[in-house]
Amino acid sequence: MPYRIPSDEDIAKAVTSCINEYGIINSQRKLGELVRQRIKDIQNDYSVSDRRVRMVAIAKNLVDLELKYKEGGEGKLPHKCPICGSKLKRLKNMTIYGGTVTLGYSCSNCRYWTGLRKNIPSRYVFASRH
Repeated sequence: MPYRIPSDEDIAKAVTSCINEYGIINSQRKLGELVRQRIKDIQNDYSVSDRRVRMVAIAKNLVDLELKYKEGGEGKLPHKCPICGSKLKRLKNMTIYGGTVTLGYSCSNCRYWTGLRKNIPSRYVFASRH
């Protein structure tokens, strides 16, 4: 069955409606399911991914976001935020010898951060903005 992609404004209306009704939604999958149900009320053949719902909610500043992490171990650190796609900023500290050392990375757009061992987002908690 073919589907159509809703606009960011339609997704934002659905996210706002869900957050106002439920207050706190404790997973990206649950928010995606609720938004898809609301979107189907607008147009029956609309569909949207959980990731896009999260990205629109963060980009339009519709929700307060709490993140739960799991440690990913050693490996290549990301240059882009895995949550919102923004560029990560280095967290630096000065050494006693006058040099600098990188302690980790943080996102200025959302609340993601990681040390030298990767933090992998494992759960998103969306709450109403007060």
